Amino acid sequence: MISTKSEDLVLIMSHQDAKDSVFHSTVPSINERPRFPCIVLNDDFFFSSHGYDPAIYNSWYRVNGWFAPINILMPITWISWLIAQTVYFTILTRLHEPTVASIVVVVVGICVALQFGFTVYTMSIDTRDINVVNENMKRNLDYIKVTGVPVIDPDTLYCNICQVHVNHQTKHCKACNKCIGVYDHHCNFLSCCIGTRNYWSFICSITLGSVVGLYYSCLSFYSFVIFYFDKPFFNNNLLRNPNATTFEASICLVGLFLYGLVYLIISGGLLQLTIYHYRLMYVGLTTIGYLDSRAAHGPNLWNIKTKEFRKKQAAAEKLRYAEVAHNRKLSANRELTESTMSPGHDILETQQLTSTGSVV
Repeated sequence: MISTKSEDLVLIMSHQDAKDSVFHSTVPSINERPRFPCIVLNDDFFFSSHGYDPAIYNSWYRVNGWFAPINILMPITWISWLIAQTVYFTILTRLHEPTVASIVVVVVGICVALQFGFTVYTMSIDTRDINVVNENMKRNLDYIKVTGVPVIDPDTLYCNICQVHVNHQTKHCKACNKCIGVYDHHCNFLSCCIGTRNYWSFICSITLGSVVGLYYSCLSFYSFVIFYFDKPFFNNNLLRNPNATTFEASICLVGLFLYGLVYLIISGGLLQLTIYHYRLMYVGLTTIGYLDSRAAHGPNLWNIKTKEFRKKQAAAEKLRYAEVAHNRKLSANRELTESTMSPGHDILETQQLTSTGSVV
């Protein structure tokens, strides 16, 4: 017996209702949160939705660098920083000349306190794009992330998770799962993103860190000079033992050498990073912008002719703004057309498909 078109339509709609009810029954509550580990070795599992239900994962985002899961490099960074300060203020300060010791310790202490403050601020600030903060839209819990595919539509700059149109330098960081305003990079050492709201504090932090670290290294190596040219001062001030043996002095020197070498490498890396970022600021680039430029066979950072490059960047941004505005207008018109279609259009189309046997 052949069913009528109306019966087929009812059957199709009942199947769709059943499908929808099953889908909604499997969607977790918005109050659920993914059970991430407290510490991770890398951020690879953030780049796709494999292993976590998108509805649970997309409801979460990292507010700041103190939120779990934290990258293992972050606690290592803080531990090494504490070791550096402990060794300096308990041991290396003994190498200062008594006439300037108090002044030097105060200056170094101020620099350390400032670095600590800038670092804490950098990690504590919420770097979300201003449009996301102001519009406060509900997050798309159904979006499935795929490795290598950006969350933000490059044509319209619409974020498929935050559901907001963002600025052209905004990037949705998958490790933080939020849109970062003027995204520069994700820093695993601080377990947070560096964007427009914390970029300057980040620069101040690494600048002070590189200067203080280099001073600690030079002072630890200077202990060898004191040992060979003023051994009584070395024994009395550093070892606190006028009758210290050569073996005791050797152990102390080996420890100071290792300390100086480690922090010379760390502070040297920080200094290189600091110079790199100052150059980026002068040229007018972000880290991700420069890397994208290099991937497109752009000029090396140190070979960029700044004035010409800035003009080209301004022209490219102007063209990009116009292109995005045009794409957004087309998208809005398309959505308006779809929303104003006759309510019976879909039903009529379904009936036509049913009559031709296209729906089973």
